[in-house]
Amino acid sequence: MTIAILVTAALLLVTKFLDCWTTGRGLRGGLHEANPICRPLMVHFGPRTATRGVFGLAVLIVAVTAAGALGTDEPWYRAAFVALGLAIALVQAGVAFLNHRRLARLAPDPEHRAPGRGHQPR
Repeated sequence: MTIAILVTAALLLVTKFLDCWTTGRGLRGGLHEANPICRPLMVHFGPRTATRGVFGLAVLIVAVTAAGALGTDEPWYRAAFVALGLAIALVQAGVAFLNHRRLARLAPDPEHRAPGRGHQPR
């Protein structure tokens, strides 16, 4: 069960990082924050600071709860950490994937890009 807890903690951190990273890219690309809890933080602190703060809070929460799961002999707590952690990681991965898809739609089509330097039409 120790390996399951460590893998779950790693998945939580990786998927939260991807969520924050794609959110930051989306905000720089012209998208808006959809999360009603994070939106006021983005306005008040700025997108970069708010995104880093959310990730820092996630690291703290994962560290404390994973340490609790590793330090207890209660099998229900360990199982609950793994089950809930995997469910949360799945949601975070879904958010990161959707952010990525939205960003891909914003990218210009390579066939319609303006020619760059040294590429003169003939």
